[in-house]
Amino acid sequence: MRWLIFILLILAGGAYTLTWVNTPPVALSFNAYDLAEWVTLHPVAENTSHPMQTALMLRLALVLLIWMLALHVRYNFNANGRGRWAGYAVLLALLAAIFPPLEILTEPQNTNYQQQAILFSAAVLGTMVALSGWFMRYTRWLINLIGVGAIVCSFAGLLAARNLLIGFSMPVIFGWGGFLFVLAVGMSMAINTLTRSSDPVSK
Repeated sequence: MRWLIFILLILAGGAYTLTWVNTPPVALSFNAYDLAEWVTLHPVAENTSHPMQTALMLRLALVLLIWMLALHVRYNFNANGRGRWAGYAVLLALLAAIFPPLEILTEPQNTNYQQQAILFSAAVLGTMVALSGWFMRYTRWLINLIGVGAIVCSFAGLLAARNLLIGFSMPVIFGWGGFLFVLAVGMSMAINTLTRSSDPVSK
């Protein structure tokens, strides 16, 4: 079961890169990352924090997924060398994917870059804490709690971004990416709940 959860979390990460929103008239499609970037370019972005809040929700969903994966690797693969190293590799790939743009060095006041840098730092710090094993006793429940947060953030970010797109009078069709992200995270939580805590590899 631990490998199934691992695969589901990887699939959730893959779903993040699939299409979350389509706008047929202008042939635009956005995955979650692109959608977060687009909303920061919304005309009202300079005058309100709303677009940045939308981007935060979309980006935070992936950060929370990274925390879930780190907790799962530490809890279920601590005594499994192959699983542990596979988990480390996936975590490094996900962290590399959210590394903030180097333009932050020349534009440190850019709120978009600042947000990405803060979330990257939070992802790294959370991963280190998760892998430390400090919360082993509560890990299974933390995974589910964080999973709920990831699902809520993905829904909130997607709906808010949809409203911004509708503001441009563009028909919006939801893609499969968001649905698959929620499905994969939800299934991993369900299996995690049903998995016996007495599993020897989790001790």
